[in-house]
Amino acid sequence: MRKSNISKIPDFVEAKHTVSRRHPTISIKSDAEKPKQTLISKFLKSKSFVKEEFERLLLEFIIMTDQPFHVVENQAFLRFALYGRDLDGLFSEDTLKRRIVSLYDAEKLKIKDLLMKAAGRISLVLDCWTTRHCIGFHGVIASWISADWNYEEVLLDMDILKRGHSGKELATSLVNVLEDFKILGKVLAITTDNASSCDTMFNEFKRVASQKGLHVDCDNQRVRCLAHVVNLACKDAISILKTMSAIEVDDSSDGSSNESDICEDDSQSSAESGDLQSDSPDANPANDTASRNNLSLYHRVRKGIASIRKSGTLLESFKNSCRIKKLKHRQLVLDTEVRWNSTDYMLRRLYDMKLAYDHLTTKEHKLFKYKLTLQDWDLIKDMMDLLEPFRKMTVYLSKAKIPTMALSAAVYIELYNHLESYKKANGKGEEICSAAAAACDKLNKYYPTSDGLVYVMGLILDPRCKLEWYKCVGIPSQVAKSNKKMALQHWDTFYKPRNAEMYSVEEPLDILASQVKRAKTDRRDEFREYLSMPTVESVKDNDCLTWWKEHAQSFPALAAMARDFLAVSGTG
Repeated sequence: MRKSNISKIPDFVEAKHTVSRRHPTISIKSDAEKPKQTLISKFLKSKSFVKEEFERLLLEFIIMTDQPFHVVENQAFLRFALYGRDLDGLFSEDTLKRRIVSLYDAEKLKIKDLLMKAAGRISLVLDCWTTRHCIGFHGVIASWISADWNYEEVLLDMDILKRGHSGKELATSLVNVLEDFKILGKVLAITTDNASSCDTMFNEFKRVASQKGLHVDCDNQRVRCLAHVVNLACKDAISILKTMSAIEVDDSSDGSSNESDICEDDSQSSAESGDLQSDSPDANPANDTASRNNLSLYHRVRKGIASIRKSGTLLESFKNSCRIKKLKHRQLVLDTEVRWNSTDYMLRRLYDMKLAYDHLTTKEHKLFKYKLTLQDWDLIKDMMDLLEPFRKMTVYLSKAKIPTMALSAAVYIELYNHLESYKKANGKGEEICSAAAAACDKLNKYYPTSDGLVYVMGLILDPRCKLEWYKCVGIPSQVAKSNKKMALQHWDTFYKPRNAEMYSVEEPLDILASQVKRAKTDRRDEFREYLSMPTVESVKDNDCLTWWKEHAQSFPALAAMARDFLAVSGTG
């Protein structure tokens, strides 16, 4: 999730001072003539204690570090917080709750005001998930383009779903949030994943909106999250990997490590792995598909890593193998079922530790059954190469703080071209080509849904693309013509100014100037003029909003349409 530039708690600034070191000089000036020297004590002088500011910073600390509310009544914390301060105590847990709720209400009012004053329409990104404690959440993010052409984004709510993730429940939750923030009528588009419940949610949302006098077009206002499509495509490719290079392995003794060998602290993994770690070697449901004595390359890799991770003795042996092979020790990681890039990360980490892993599986008899051949390592490298563009696109999209609709279209094309290359004679094995075909089939399933109005507008309103992009990437001309017709029709219906709106005569007697202006204006169509102009090669900071900021006065009505559609997110 991209960070919002709307602050939740006022920032505080720590002033930093430096004192330059100079050589001593001899002066014949009298003390009265000498410039006054700043004393170092001035920099060391402490600020006076202000109780209100102290409590504000304490509140910020509790929120930002996710502390339990009862921390303010913990005796050890009280001794620390009150050390050297003339205070009898801190506020109670109940008072803390009230202050946080009060702060939330104040920030919520600010967000409501921002949304009501937003220069254009607002788009949404939705996602839902369930915690390990079976509590369902529905996250709603709003995005829009500000008056000064900045992409803005803010989390509106994380609504608790008490009756599951059904489409009707999601629609009810969404309507409640939008009505609470008073923006139900300002929503242009909604980005979701591809779950079937989202299909039901859109139909229910359309029905409820219709009852309130609002029109919702599910085909043209819905965006299928590209990151989720990439996830599904990669999981299909990885499902082929899980059947590759199967051999008979006697793993009947797997999991029989002595209790003393079990590593109790399984949190030593590299920070960059995020939450990719499983709770146990068998946390991945894919393990259930492996035969007891017939393991694919994927399952041999996973079981080998799991055996090392759960044994304190083997962990130390692996560190020793790293020293022998002169490798910086990096812990092997396990993947999870829900994130395709966790499998990619597992393979990449293993490949980086190849020499140490080979050394350990050769030396340790209990791991010999998981030793990988040269052909196995080549297959892992081939799989990494196959997934590499998907990994890069996922990382890039997740970090983007710019309009991403045009980028989404470009990503689809790049991934298609990458996968299509596996259909040619490229020296790759049949199994890898099958994995590429599986990923391509999944992209083919969802790519046809990316021709709705918000996709078309997001592409055409990027001055680097316009209609020329279709020709450059080989999309048939009839598709480009159809999309152009759709875009122009929407412009003519909803955004193109009527003559009476395009000018007003400030001086009633200035009829001549009015007639000349009318004649020029009647002949001008901003959108068609924009499309007739050549595309630009690049934009500042790779952000097309910088172009619109510079040209908004030249295309005032078209800029309003661009402000609406460029706020739509191509990914969640």
